[in-house]
Amino acid sequence: MTKVFYDSIANKEVYDISGTYTKQYCIDIYGMSAIENIQEVELISSDYAYEIINGVLQTFNATERTTNEAIAKETERAEKETSIKTTLGLTDQQFLDLKIAMGL
Repeated sequence: MTKVFYDSIANKEVYDISGTYTKQYCIDIYGMSAIENIQEVELISSDYAYEIINGVLQTFNATERTTNEAIAKETERAEKETSIKTTLGLTDQQFLDLKIAMGL
């Protein structure tokens, strides 16, 4: 189990792949400020990552986020293509021919 510790006062973070560190250990070894200032999260699988947003340590499913971002990007691209086809009055084949001619 991997743990991440973050001290917003000292602005330090510690990534513990052994899963054995404690808040007190982080104070003693890494110079974090005080136990009450240290946030701790566990990364429950390799799909999870962490980020610090406005001083708050958070975990998220990185695989899911990447997939959702790719889907959103593809949807946006398709919507733009449809808008261009409609504006220019092109059929799907004409638009495909135009993309090929432009090297896209």
